[in-house]
Amino acid sequence: GGGGEEKRWALPEPPKNFPELERMSVEELQRLLNSESAFDAFINAHPHSKTLKGSVDSLKAEIKTHTDINEGRLKEESVASVHNDIERMEREITNLERKLLPKRQNRDEIATKNAPEILLQRLNVAINEAEERSVDVMDRFTRGEFQLPDFVKNYYNARVVYHARMAKADRLQEILEQQPR
Repeated sequence: GGGGEEKRWALPEPPKNFPELERMSVEELQRLLNSESAFDAFINAHPHSKTLKGSVDSLKAEIKTHTDINEGRLKEESVASVHNDIERMEREITNLERKLLPKRQNRDEIATKNAPEILLQRLNVAINEAEERSVDVMDRFTRGEFQLPDFVKNYYNARVVYHARMAKADRLQEILEQQPR
């Protein structure tokens, strides 16, 4: 492998003979064959089993050490990745807020210009202009500037505008009076 030596784990060689079995009587051997717990106890007490168990335990400990090291590295990489993501998102938020500010200002300006109270004031000015237009049409007719059919048409149109604006102003005033303060 690239950075260091790889340690190869080999199992200890099994024993060629079992002198412990040779010293047992037929009844003791029969008991080992017939009793799983007696057989397990014999195998677990054997020196080869103890050597094998020690090798396995050592291998498990080394695997755990490497696992812990790798998990630590993964956590560090994960934390760094999350930190980078957070920084990127914070930059995006700052950029979006920068773009949003003029839009909010524009919205606030429009809202201020079109507040119901302001609209009612502007509508009242428009009502006065429509009333003045009606009076102007009447004055021009009395001075002979219009023939009767033109006067009726112009005066009628001016009064329609006046009454439409008055109706809108009345409705807007009702809405304003219903709003909680």
